[in-house]
Amino acid sequence: MALVNVVALGTGFDAPATDLIALVRPTRSKVLYYQMACRGSSRSPYTVKQDCVLFDFGGSTLKLGRIEWIDWKSPPTRRSKEDRPAVWSCKECGEYNPLTSRTCEGCGYERPTPKAASLEETLSGTDLAVGLKDQERLARVDRATATIFQISTGTHLKIIMHLDGHDEPANDTLWFGWRQKWQRQKAEEKWTEHGGSLLIPRNADEAMGRIAELKKPMMVFGTPREAHGITYWNIRRTYWRDIPQI
Repeated sequence: MALVNVVALGTGFDAPATDLIALVRPTRSKVLYYQMACRGSSRSPYTVKQDCVLFDFGGSTLKLGRIEWIDWKSPPTRRSKEDRPAVWSCKECGEYNPLTSRTCEGCGYERPTPKAASLEETLSGTDLAVGLKDQERLARVDRATATIFQISTGTHLKIIMHLDGHDEPANDTLWFGWRQKWQRQKAEEKWTEHGGSLLIPRNADEAMGRIAELKKPMMVFGTPREAHGITYWNIRRTYWRDIPQI
């Protein structure tokens, strides 16, 4: 017996005897994917069901991996025009494996480690470098410093970027505030977006103590400006993530 539904029984539906699920709807949501796939994970007191077969016609498994591979601590990823797969396929046996693993679970095949390219080589020709205007350039971030400062809207944490080969810091900063509601909401978004854990700091002092959780800025796109013998950078975009090695 088969039961077909459209966005009706994907969550909150309990049928322990279910032993086969066909996912036709694609999704990027880890929560929705887990809910739909787990409709057949319950043991049935009425049958001798030992497992449940999952057919994924929507490609959610390629985007999110198997349900036991889901990383609930990582923040949700933003939607993009070109989805990055969450699995790699073994050349020897065809088994799908999580990107975090270099050994195939099916046959033990070792995935070769690619040669790491420089940041400039990796960014060259990518969508990050597309649309650079006249006089805009790439500049490597030499270091980033964090400081606590006090203004009329409360105590804030600010991260200042220092560019390689320039004495003056860039005019683009990342800051966190906690006094007002909208500041706390922005702080939560920025903290998780830049690599912090889902346990959000409650104030600037706590954030300073956990600053190592955040991703480091690596490259900026902007326009250098000369004024009074000092070069200032008007930053348009900042590249915060490490280059992924697949």
